Amino acid sequence: MAPTLSIVVLNWNVADMLAACLASLPDAAGSRWAECELIVVDNASTDNSVEMVRARFPHARLIALPENIGFTGGNNAGIAASRGRFVFLLNPDTVAHPGSIEAMLDYIERHLETGIVGPRLLNPDGTLQSSRRRFPTLLTGLIESTPLQPLFAGSRALREFYMLDKSDNETQQVDWLSGAALLCRRETLDQVGAFDPGYFMFSEEIDLCRRVNNAGWNVVYLPDAQVTHYGGQSTSQDVPSRHINFNTGKARYYRLHEGPLFGAIIRRYLLLVACAQLLSEAAKWLLGHKRPLRAARVRLYTQVLRTGLRERRKKRRTETSVLMVTGEYPPDRGGVGDYTCLLHNALEAEGVRTRVLAGSRRLPESTPTSRSNEYTRAKVGAPELRPLRTARITVSSILRALRGTGARIVHIQYQTGAYAMRPLINALPLLLRSSGGYRTVVTFHDLRVPYLFPKAGPVRDWANRLLARTAAATVATNFEDAERLRAWGAKRVRLIPIGANISDNPPGGYNPTEWRQEHGIGEGAVLLAYFGFLNSTKGLDDLLQALAALRDRGDFRLVMVGGGIGASDPTNRATARALDDLAQELGVQSSLIWTGYLEPEEVSAALRAADMAVLPYADGATFRRGSLLAVLEHSLPVITTEPAPRPGKSQDPEPRIVHGENAYLVEPRSAPALARAILNVSSDPELRVKLSAGAQRLAGSFSWQEIARAHKRLYAELASEE
Repeated sequence: MAPTLSIVVLNWNVADMLAACLASLPDAAGSRWAECELIVVDNASTDNSVEMVRARFPHARLIALPENIGFTGGNNAGIAASRGRFVFLLNPDTVAHPGSIEAMLDYIERHLETGIVGPRLLNPDGTLQSSRRRFPTLLTGLIESTPLQPLFAGSRALREFYMLDKSDNETQQVDWLSGAALLCRRETLDQVGAFDPGYFMFSEEIDLCRRVNNAGWNVVYLPDAQVTHYGGQSTSQDVPSRHINFNTGKARYYRLHEGPLFGAIIRRYLLLVACAQLLSEAAKWLLGHKRPLRAARVRLYTQVLRTGLRERRKKRRTETSVLMVTGEYPPDRGGVGDYTCLLHNALEAEGVRTRVLAGSRRLPESTPTSRSNEYTRAKVGAPELRPLRTARITVSSILRALRGTGARIVHIQYQTGAYAMRPLINALPLLLRSSGGYRTVVTFHDLRVPYLFPKAGPVRDWANRLLARTAAATVATNFEDAERLRAWGAKRVRLIPIGANISDNPPGGYNPTEWRQEHGIGEGAVLLAYFGFLNSTKGLDDLLQALAALRDRGDFRLVMVGGGIGASDPTNRATARALDDLAQELGVQSSLIWTGYLEPEEVSAALRAADMAVLPYADGATFRRGSLLAVLEHSLPVITTEPAPRPGKSQDPEPRIVHGENAYLVEPRSAPALARAILNVSSDPELRVKLSAGAQRLAGSFSWQEIARAHKRLYAELASEE
């Protein structure tokens, strides 16, 4: 069983303190100790830390890193290895007091809105060590931890920053907490990401708590839990690096969260402070005052100035890494969010590192996984998708996700009605390219013009054209959209179809004969299956009329699998009412089985029980229809309508629906033709076998593995041009 809590302790060359820290944990966890796993991450220590852990704490999982990858990198390695629903990040120069971990764990379990909880920190002499803060302002950045701080010790800016207006004896919501001891909810880290690896150390906890707050979670200070923190035991071993990392992290935080201008102001100000301190120490050295000390400080500030406090360049990743962006999450059934889940899982199976950024509110804790995750796992046996979530898709939210994931390619799953109809999404390729040279891929799930503002007129069509023409590559899911994108002047248009969102995977112990008997289907009856939402374009009135025409030709039954009205078109409800009225008028209610919404395995069971599928699309069969792909996936003989004719010659090798080979085609909007087709297929066993085999072959062209490989080739092409 997975543990409730993972305790991650990151160490660098403080073996004795680490031993005291680890020894304090059982009493600190109290009755919850049996629910904990202990992970020690060692950042390439040169003392006996690794040997000590192996000898004295054999129950701990030790991750001995070959190089020092900093506070953020080391903690992220521990988080990645952990399995608990909660993660406690603890410095090695701490001693957790009895019951402290148990108190924090109990608190965060009871308060479902809390993403991070931290204890009261104490100095070794038992006095309070300030650990709770408000987010810094520009004025705070100019004063705090600079030579100006003693001059403005009583200023309002510092009093508010240190929260001196609130008692440290009260449990309270805060902006951020010291990173020495943070107990985090796994769901929160999954949504906002772990520590930003752009920070080596210092300011990374402010950045994390800022993202947690932005995502709607609370950060809470719990004074009843106490941890003694000795502080600076690792960083004191390399004072120049401590100064460099502190000031570089500070400038990075302001750049990322307050904008490039504030970041530049803080960085140049800190360099100016370092220059002034260098000149001061040099003057004192010349005057002969404590020359060894002054010489050491001159070297220190010289090193700081040489760095320019510029952020470290990350090593170029050799593998492709992609951030997918969707405006629909949790997904509507069968919608774009569902497609994103399936594509993400297929790409991961092909070795493409992907994360999903979803623009939606977080789910309540009472639902540990979304219906979509359960829905997706049932369909493809895939692991749960844990998206990064943000209240709104913006340039800054995407850039934060890119920094956290290291991705260089952004893949936008575009649907006109998603993203709260905000036109910003249409300008994202331009904005992301100017913000760091990121390459953008856009999959157009529909090409309807977006709503911008009243009387927008031609500007609405121009918004989609802007999105298509400024993206580094575009993906169409069908031939018609691919040709339209090329006409717009889009670059690298790729036709990559969607895949079936229902796999051939009925429940265990399933028997089609028993299913039919349970639903009153006699031995000689012919069971037709319709699958999909109720929509005016689906030709369902023709299907009901065909069923009525067959009343005297045999026992024909129709199972409406799913048959929901969906969420994307408000006219669907009226369509459903009209179909119900038509069924009563034709007198076919007794031949109809309405299943309502079914879980994926039950959908598969219903399709397997049918003799054939009938999908009489009024606008012609197209591979953009997930319902068509689902019945092909089940190797069902399918009767559907003739596809719309294609103008010109396609540039894309797309599979074809061929009458009599992989489907039985009829003209759209013809109930008599539909009735004749059902009679022909039902009376010809050899034709049914041939159509079933053809459907199976055709379904192979839409496997998620092939879809993922096509995307992988496109990503690799873009990555090679960086």
